[in-house]
Amino acid sequence: MPNTFTFIASSTVGSGGASTIEFTSIPQTYTDLLVMLSTRTNRNDGDYDNIKITFNNSTSGFSARTLGTVLNNVFSGQNLGQSNAIYVLQYGSTATLPANIFANGCFYIPNYTSSNNKSIISDMGYPNSKGSAPNNDWILTMGAGLWSNTSAITSILLDPEYGSSFVQYSTAYLYGIKKN
Repeated sequence: MPNTFTFIASSTVGSGGASTIEFTSIPQTYTDLLVMLSTRTNRNDGDYDNIKITFNNSTSGFSARTLGTVLNNVFSGQNLGQSNAIYVLQYGSTATLPANIFANGCFYIPNYTSSNNKSIISDMGYPNSKGSAPNNDWILTMGAGLWSNTSAITSILLDPEYGSSFVQYSTAYLYGIKKN
């Protein structure tokens, strides 16, 4: 039988913006979690912002790597050497770009209730209209992260690294996945 996706919760940022997006009291009845994002921050001094992801209000034991970013037909990767959160690159979705540009993507957390360390796989993209690549191109970023903690994940916090808030209409959806 196929895996079953079940909607758990959503968050849509209102007119005043939101400094974070948070999912709490995550049910422990699924195998994996999937978070779908359409986000933009108020950073006004750069073309990108990172989304910091933390679990259970923890500020340690995290590591992340950008497996690759495709920009101007060049593929590159980098180590995001922070230990206080998993950083997901959110290219091209800041206040410096046209108002209708949001980064879109997801991150997947397998075995979030297990007593093993927790891994995460992320995929983000956005239509580039700023001029650093030909108009109508897409910039894509894939990443991986690890939380070296054996606790089950009960909450997820999303926080812009450089901007102070997510802007209006930023959305996040949380799904549980059961393996049948």
